[in-house]
Amino acid sequence: MNKRQLIGLFTALTVVVSIAPSAFGQTRLLINRYVPPTHVVSTDIIGAWAKDVERVTEGRVKIEFPPATLAPPDGQWELVTQGLADGAFIQTAFAAKRLPLTQVADLPFMAWSAEATAVALWRTHEKFFQKNDEHKGVVLLGYFSAPGGYLYSLTDKPIQSVEDLKSMKMWSLPNLPARMIGQLGAAVLPGPAPRIHEMVSKGVVDGHAALGYHTVHAFNAAPYTKSATEIPGRMNASSFSFFLNRNKWNTISAADREAILGVSGETLARRSAAWDVVERDSRQKFVDAGKKIVPASAEFIAALEKAWAFTANEWVESAKKSGVDGEAALAHFREQAKAVGDGKR
Repeated sequence: MNKRQLIGLFTALTVVVSIAPSAFGQTRLLINRYVPPTHVVSTDIIGAWAKDVERVTEGRVKIEFPPATLAPPDGQWELVTQGLADGAFIQTAFAAKRLPLTQVADLPFMAWSAEATAVALWRTHEKFFQKNDEHKGVVLLGYFSAPGGYLYSLTDKPIQSVEDLKSMKMWSLPNLPARMIGQLGAAVLPGPAPRIHEMVSKGVVDGHAALGYHTVHAFNAAPYTKSATEIPGRMNASSFSFFLNRNKWNTISAADREAILGVSGETLARRSAAWDVVERDSRQKFVDAGKKIVPASAEFIAALEKAWAFTANEWVESAKKSGVDGEAALAHFREQAKAVGDGKR
């Protein structure tokens, strides 16, 4: 190869290298997660979604996760809108003012399974909420859900009545679950699930509420918990909204955006079924550790239904103010959740 040929080859390689980032490079999405890498959300929900994205885009879109969370649980929205991460999920209870319609998923007595909650929320969003654009400023990809929560005692006495709660100091998830516990007369110290350990391990509270068995184990509250009181349909669900930075989304080709949406939405919601599996295993682990599980009595359930009736009433009125038929949306959510929970859809 002569000198002229070498110069020509070098020039050609220089051109290829200069255009590689735009013509041949990947779009990399940094997705924040504030749960451990081994958590079911990391492995079987968002982790599985990430693999789906890379598959359907044939590797043109690559998902990356930071080694540690870039913001606390309640700071995920700002993290994404400020461009510090390309995507994240937030527990919708932390965005109650921003996402009032979405709170329908966390109303009591409707959490038949994590999968049922997430699918019903997505279907209700598509039918009733989409026009309101609660996720304005970001791109909503879908919802997933935790199995929902019960009442737990750290003392030798299980929680079996409203009277029991009146003398207790309780940790709870924030916003609506905390208000529900407060409505029963308990003193409430709300906070995100990752911070429950410091509250129960230091004896600050007598019990806790609104978490499923898996989350109780995952955040190391189980060793300090002596009993659980189970409520049909659970006292709440814990839904999560998953979204991307809009500017970053617009850098992805239209074809790849369509492919990503194809593995999001209800497909993402269905992945919540993985959390149902670990929840069943976690319940058995709770029993095997010698903890008590007490079903709520008919009298206790009736008292809870009366005390917590305000939750649905408030949500319906709030929905009406947003221009949504609250009664119809709530009925649709309940019907969809029950049907999915029963394995009919």
